[in-house]
Amino acid sequence: MKHKPMPELNYIKSILNYDPDTGIFIWKASNSKRVKVGDVAGCIHSNKKFNKKYYIISINKKPYKAHRLAYYYITSIDPCDMQIDHISGNTLDNRFDNLRLATNAQNTKNAKKYKNNKSGFKGVSWHKKAKKWSAEIQVNNKQIKLGYYTNKFYAALVYARAAKKYFGEFRRKDK
Repeated sequence: MKHKPMPELNYIKSILNYDPDTGIFIWKASNSKRVKVGDVAGCIHSNKKFNKKYYIISINKKPYKAHRLAYYYITSIDPCDMQIDHISGNTLDNRFDNLRLATNAQNTKNAKKYKNNKSGFKGVSWHKKAKKWSAEIQVNNKQIKLGYYTNKFYAALVYARAAKKYFGEFRRKDK
């Protein structure tokens, strides 16, 4: 995904304060009639295609994702064509310790389980023919079968171990 370049960092810091412990931006200068000094900056934008919500902050009538601004604000590094991963999976949590620079491939490793998941665990599904729980993981666009198990919790443990092996710090740490 192509991202637009960030505005000049000094300009951002002249109009916004960012608290890395809360992830909240506060206006310290007004750049429009609707913005009041001291107000929380941004509004929630829903991306229906990916079923995600983000805070968007308009600067000079151009929208910027708050998590990208936060990363830039603290590190002075424009993330450019890289993504900013929300470690917790909560895309509205813009605390700096919840953000990290990631490639698209790394960011997808941290994705939540699918909504239609019936097992309750990522990488685990019921296999009708075998009448057992199946564990599988996708690595480099290839599906790897991890085996069939009578217990879905054991299948989830096998998936979690494989995710740690293949995805490292970018694996999803919850279900």
